[in-house]
Amino acid sequence: MSDIQVKKNINKKGSLCEVLVENKLPNQEKYFGRNRFMSPVVIDSGDYVPGNLINVQIHSVNQLSLFGKYIKNPTAISAL
Repeated sequence: MSDIQVKKNINKKGSLCEVLVENKLPNQEKYFGRNRFMSPVVIDSGDYVPGNLINVQIHSVNQLSLFGKYIKNPTAISAL
């Protein structure tokens, strides 16, 4: 994997992004989706509907994927 992609993913840590939910991961309570740049995003447990756009705050990354949690009210985050 390119160093450029790793640096891009690291810069996303702590950010809020809109994610299109694609599916529930097999044998897990997590969901998979993609942000507007087509980066894979693994979303912490919840009950999401594939095809919906949700706001996700990124809490960790690896070389290929972003990991985050659903944020119900993104304006509360920006107000902090």
